[in-house]
Amino acid sequence: MIYSFLIGNHKEIGLNIYSSKNYRDILAQTIREKKQIDKSCNFQWLAKMIRVQKPYLSKVLRGTADFSSDQMFLACESLGFTKEQTRYMHLLLEYERSYIKHRKHEIE
Repeated sequence: MIYSFLIGNHKEIGLNIYSSKNYRDILAQTIREKKQIDKSCNFQWLAKMIRVQKPYLSKVLRGTADFSSDQMFLACESLGFTKEQTRYMHLLLEYERSYIKHRKHEIE
């Protein structure tokens, strides 16, 4: 399923979020694509929407920290993801946060 949306002059952009198993890459790519259409949509905006400081968002995107479930929910909501896409993002988050090998295997 392609994540796509229309903004402003009806220009459509899309990202197949299911082609990645890394929630960080999906979030960063979505912000980059949305920024091409709406300059106010940037990492500072996302940090504000999910109620974190921009340096913390940077840590998450670099892989040195993880979102909480609530922060992931707010990020997906802010970026306009569907319920199905939000569930997928939560699974990716749980996979990333788990240290139990067989649990990771269950999530896959």
